[in-house]
Amino acid sequence: MKHLKFLAFIALAIFMASCDDENTEKFNEKFTLKQSNKVTNLSKGSSSVYAAEYTYDIDYVDGTMDITASGVKFSPFMPAITFVINDVEFTYSDKGININASSIVPEVNGEAMAQYTFTKITGQITTKEEPTENVAFVEFILNNQYSIVAYPAPLVFDQESQVIVEQSSNDSYKYVNEETTCKIVVNEETSTADIYVNKAQFAIKMPAMNMLFKDVAITATENGFTLSNDSLTPFIIGDTGAETPMPNYPITELQGTIADDVLQLKFVCSINAQGSSVAGISYKVSANSCLFSVEK
Repeated sequence: MKHLKFLAFIALAIFMASCDDENTEKFNEKFTLKQSNKVTNLSKGSSSVYAAEYTYDIDYVDGTMDITASGVKFSPFMPAITFVINDVEFTYSDKGININASSIVPEVNGEAMAQYTFTKITGQITTKEEPTENVAFVEFILNNQYSIVAYPAPLVFDQESQVIVEQSSNDSYKYVNEETTCKIVVNEETSTADIYVNKAQFAIKMPAMNMLFKDVAITATENGFTLSNDSLTPFIIGDTGAETPMPNYPITELQGTIADDVLQLKFVCSINAQGSSVAGISYKVSANSCLFSVEK
């Protein structure tokens, strides 16, 4: 009888262990993302952007995560470092993860760096079926001296999108498109960005197309980024990914801002193509889009 009870106990232990393994896989998630660090010196008001990599090790049961930041710099002359902030608290809903922690001392090489403290740690993460497609936006304050905002890289604005198109020569013309999305790829070394405008459409009868604006100047500010370019030649991206320059459709007066997770972009697209039914018309485009859904 004792032998049978012992075997039953072993079977129960094996069953519980298998359940624990399943739950561990279900309630834990770890992924690494490339991100752009916007670093603002709060005393000087100056901002810079550096490439970085963040690893998020999430425990859904405890409601905490460990964040490892690799290749982080706070100034051009500072060597890149790797640090870890452990036990960052978050809440979870069907809209994603909301990060909110108050004060954490980081670790470097497994040792606490007591001279440094991260405060006001906030952010949002949207998880996808493919972890490499997860979207993370995290910000924190270091020693009340630096504000660090880790933006997704690239920045994909595909939520709550709205594009309003007007004509320079026709005050009554107005076309609204809610299908257009924008992707912004930042080159931290050149302070430029490539802007991909997907499903661009300025009129009902115009076929939706994917456009690319190359080498747009991007400047880091205390509140986010500004985008600007006086004049550029757009590219049309075909089904095969080929990029075709379109000099007869120049883009001018491009201005944009990225504040928190919201993109506002304006530009003028002029039609100079001979024989086109809309030749000579200039379209004034205003686009707004978000990284995350407003319903959090």
